[in-house]
Amino acid sequence: MFLIALEWGGTEYKWNSATIIGLFCGSGGMLMIFLGWESYIGDDAMVPFSIVRRRVVWSSCLVIAFFFGGLLLLPPYLFSSCERVVALDEWSVCPTRHTQPNGDGSAIRGPWYKPSTSIP
Repeated sequence: MFLIALEWGGTEYKWNSATIIGLFCGSGGMLMIFLGWESYIGDDAMVPFSIVRRRVVWSSCLVIAFFFGGLLLLPPYLFSSCERVVALDEWSVCPTRHTQPNGDGSAIRGPWYKPSTSIP
C-alpha cells in the first residue's frame, strides 16, 4: 500500500486526495499490526526482535540499504547524458571521455562533457 501511494501520488491522484491519504494510513496501520504480531510471536517470528536489537545486525542492514540504494539510483543520473536522455535532472554527467564538435571542424575534448539536454 505504501508503494502504491508513492506511485499514484501526484500522477494518478493529488497528494491530498482521500485515496492517497487512505493508502498511507492503511500502510501505517498494517505496519503496526505486523510489528504487534511479531512482538506477540517472540523468537519464532519472521524477524525476531532479539536479533534486530543487536547493533551489528541493524547497522549492517542500514549500510547495505544505502549501498544498494546508491547502486539503483546513481547510474540513471550518471549515464543518462551519454544517451542524450535526461533521466531525472539536468546535472547528470557522462563518466567517459567524449568529444564536442566545434564550429570550425575541430573538437573539444573533456573528461566531463555534458551533451545538450535537448532530444533530437
